[in-house]
Amino acid sequence: MGRAQEVINEGTFLENIDVLVGVLWSRIGTPTGEARSGTVEEFRRAYDSWRRRGRPWIAFYFCDRPVQYRGVDGAEQYLEVARFREQFPDKGLYSTYSSVEQFGQLLSRHLLRIVEKLLARRERDQDAGRHANSG
Repeated sequence: MGRAQEVINEGTFLENIDVLVGVLWSRIGTPTGEARSGTVEEFRRAYDSWRRRGRPWIAFYFCDRPVQYRGVDGAEQYLEVARFREQFPDKGLYSTYSSVEQFGQLLSRHLLRIVEKLLARRERDQDAGRHANSG
């Protein structure tokens, strides 16, 4: 069947996704052969698409709550999350939170803004289509 992440990538249909929401705290995940984890690979694919086509919108969140490591593997996982976070080219691509309530508030506010922008874009596209058909 090939790489497990490739099956996920093919089923995601990135061209049809409007929003990518990512959440990380203390574990980066399992390497995919292409990236440090499936989350990292999915983020990179979405970010590349956003740079080329302006979509999907990306809402990424990192939990800042203290972590109790479970052995060396837990510490290494957390270090990989920190390394990934440092790679973000634009710090505006992510937010941090320290409680479930704060995360819920951030996510709600961000999704509302994203939906407003998506609706405005759809309206502009429809207006452009009407003008093209009438001229």
